[in-house]
Amino acid sequence: MSGTDSNRLLALTERAFAGSTMMTMKHAIKKVLCGSGSTSVLPKTEVSDLIRKGAFILDVRTIFEAKKGVAPGATNIPLLRLKRHLTELPHNRTIVTYCGTGERAGKAKDILEANGFRAANGGSYAGIMHIVGNNR
Repeated sequence: MSGTDSNRLLALTERAFAGSTMMTMKHAIKKVLCGSGSTSVLPKTEVSDLIRKGAFILDVRTIFEAKKGVAPGATNIPLLRLKRHLTELPHNRTIVTYCGTGERAGKAKDILEANGFRAANGGSYAGIMHIVGNNR
């Protein structure tokens, strides 16, 4: 199927499922691709409490993004590599994940929980930096 044919098929599908059904499909697809995503981001006070109590901070941004800065005390393991590095993570501590916006951090949280870890979505890099700055 050519790119043009794919675009026509997508347009026809969108028209056929116009309205709430299409939105439901989009949410379902996003759930599969992004897991709990940004909807699972904890309030800053809860994230701050977890970090203060010794949570392991996990940056799931790409290596390129992490080169711009990583939160103090955080470990960078990009989301696409996370499953291969699970043995490097502590089972005895809550893991607070973060990324650029909270979307990938939500998917990382889901992966970690599915593998027996206690995890929380800490949201964005900017949010974590604000919290870590206030905890030190």
